Formats: sequence, C-alpha cells, structure tokens
Amino acid sequence: MKRDTLRNGILMLIDCIPTLNINLETAAETWFLLLKDLADEEFQEAILEICKEGNIPYGTSIPAFIREKAGAGAQDDALDAWELASKALKGDVAVKDLPEPIKRALVSVCPDIRMVQSSELKWIRNDFLKTYPSMKRRENLKLLREHPEIKFLED
Repeated sequence: MKRDTLRNGILMLIDCIPTLNINLETAAETWFLLLKDLADEEFQEAILEICKEGNIPYGTSIPAFIREKAGAGAQDDALDAWELASKALKGDVAVKDLPEPIKRALVSVCPDIRMVQSSELKWIRNDFLKTYPSMKRRENLKLLREHPEIKFLED
C-alpha cells in the first residue's frame, strides 16, 4: 500500500466518524507499519465499508478492524468465485465461459481439470480460495491500465 492511500483513508475515517480521536501523523506512521501488506484496493474498500457502517466498536484496534474488513471482502469474493469454479469442475459450466480471474485461479491450482476426483475438491477449494484474490487483483490492475482516462494520462 502507498502512504498516500493510507493518509487519505485515515482522513476519510476522521471525516466519517467524528468521534474518533486520531492523530494523523502518529497514526499514519504506525498504521503503515501494520497495514503496508494490504493492496491499495483492499484498504480503500475496507475504509469505505467502515464509513458506510459509521462506527468502530469502542476499544477496538482500528488497524486490526481495517484488516478484518479487508480480509472479509476478499474472502466473500473468493467464495462467490468458488461457486462458479466448482460448477466448472462438476461439468455444469464450461471452463472457457468462466470470468478470466476465476479461470486462471482454477487452472493454477488444478492444471488438469478433467482428472479431478471428488475426494480432491476440498483441497482444490482451499488452494483456490488462497489463489483467487491475487488473480482478481491482477485483472483489476489490467482493467485499470486499459482504461482510456489512465492511458490519456500516461501519454
């Protein structure tokens, strides 16, 4: 995560939840050390989710709460993606019809889809749930790079 993303997120929290008593400078440095492994998008989505809810339970570690929100969103997306992937493994959906990130995650954890045994589904599911978020992030970055306004700025 970039420091600017973190600072903007802290400012957004201060604006959305006026009862928070946060020193921007201290929080920016400490929170960066605790949250720097999150992707910008994960952090931003977590901040938006917290602002929509409008509160942070009293006594809660705010960086831990942000991390929890960031992980929950990624896990929900991965579980939704697994629903489609498991249908492809069962033959109900053609692999070629899957969205690109799901297809790439599935092929990376299960190169020979035709040889899958039902007893292996549990292990494939676990690997898929770990792999899918990074494939989704790659797809989002690719879409962002291809966006006309971004290309205009690069030129």
